[in-house]
Amino acid sequence: LKIATEVPSMRYRAVSLLVRAGYNKALVPVLEEIEGGDLGPRQLIWCCEALGGTGDEAVLPALYSISQNPRADIAAAAKIQLAKMGDEDAAGEISAILNDPESEIHRQVVDWVSTGVESPVLAAMLLEALPSLRGGRALEACTSLSLEGSSQGLEYLREILVAGLPRGRFGVRAVEALENSGSVEDLAYIKNQ
Repeated sequence: LKIATEVPSMRYRAVSLLVRAGYNKALVPVLEEIEGGDLGPRQLIWCCEALGGTGDEAVLPALYSISQNPRADIAAAAKIQLAKMGDEDAAGEISAILNDPESEIHRQVVDWVSTGVESPVLAAMLLEALPSLRGGRALEACTSLSLEGSSQGLEYLREILVAGLPRGRFGVRAVEALENSGSVEDLAYIKNQ
């Protein structure tokens, strides 16, 4: 990952993963790049994840600045991290998007919040939104919550899987969540699929 930070197309994703792994020093040069204003949308989104991954209040000004971006997806990426760090206004805005399937950034926000469910704040927001989610978004959210040990998420996952096990990465993750549950019924379900 440290080598990947030198490759322009991988730099910001690598920084995000390094910070997630506890190597916060990777973020230092990126802070200057964020302030420079030359980063593209995807780069800013990865930077938001890296900033929030530190859990350090020193990154709040950068996140607040990015949260004012005119692009809804970039602003939401920053607000998710702010919510994770305790900002109630940001949490309210993200909850509203999670509960509005018609939002133009609904899919992305469900994905990003699902990725961050190790945060109790994000997990609670996703649990609250579960009844309004459908299809792949519901499956992704339930699976992520289940993998983090949420019994409510697991119940929703079981309801979704009554229709059958999906193919692809969602199916693989659903099987992993069911295996982790330790339930005899869940293991029997997997065996019969």
